[in-house]
Amino acid sequence: IKQLNDRFGEEVSAEFEKQIIYVTITHSDGGRVTPNGSITCYYGDSLNATINPENGFIVANILVNNTPYPVTDNLSIPKLTKDTNIHIDFVRTHTITTHSEHGTITPSFQAIDGTDIKIDFTPDEGYSVKNIFVNDKIVDTHNQNFYIIENVDQAYNIVIEYEAATYSIVVTTKGNG
Repeated sequence: IKQLNDRFGEEVSAEFEKQIIYVTITHSDGGRVTPNGSITCYYGDSLNATINPENGFIVANILVNNTPYPVTDNLSIPKLTKDTNIHIDFVRTHTITTHSEHGTITPSFQAIDGTDIKIDFTPDEGYSVKNIFVNDKIVDTHNQNFYIIENVDQAYNIVIEYEAATYSIVVTTKGNG
């Protein structure tokens, strides 16, 4: 503007407006996102959103303009340069609790609703599997060292009961021995 003033000898002025950026944040059931809905920002602004899954849910994925974004509880976009659509999917989870003594078992974890899971277990040397309890009921694994739960729809408590191996020694003698 100074160059124009010097060249033409007149005062020149200009007003600039920041470009408006529209951000839309949506999410599935199972949590909240703050802020949410339609948000007006300006070109170059950053956007921070807090993602809060409800109890029993986790963040499954985040899409920014239909592109996967790293899963986080605090979404941060450092510089907005165009209209942006953000979608967060929550999924229900169930706690799978495992326990065993005298052997190993898949550690406790959160399973996503509707998935199939496999629990592996191995007795320590000198032990064998006595009972397998799933939610306090004995189940049969057909002598395999794993148990599969299909279509997880609830919390499960899995306990493997091992017993010490026992051996019988039979001695027979022949003659007057």
